[in-house]
Amino acid sequence: MLPGTAQAWLEAITDGKAWDRGRDADRIAAGFRTLARIARRWPAPAEFMDVLPPVADLPAIGYEAKPVTPEQAAANIAKLKAMLGGVTEPMPPARVERETTPEQRAHIEQGLRQHYDRKTAAAGGDA
Repeated sequence: MLPGTAQAWLEAITDGKAWDRGRDADRIAAGFRTLARIARRWPAPAEFMDVLPPVADLPAIGYEAKPVTPEQAAANIAKLKAMLGGVTEPMPPARVERETTPEQRAHIEQGLRQHYDRKTAAAGGDA
């Protein structure tokens, strides 16, 4: 009888719920301790859910906006561009010719045409 009861409880308390071991283990233990202290008969899963402590609010991460001067912004942008090493810039045509085959280029161009054709059709022909 106990395995059937355990299965019924498991189904009742997990239906539509997302449990997380790290977040909920202490809450579940606290809920059962409360039931053990107050119950005068075998409790129903709904009674367990009623005494289950709420999920603790996670502390918010603080954020402080730090205004920068236009000169600082320009310096930061220059640092980012240096770190990216030209990744944000399109590949020069000579490098495209050197590093891709004609078949690869044709495949890429076909994919781009299909992409833009779909966008144009979705926008009613104006995109």
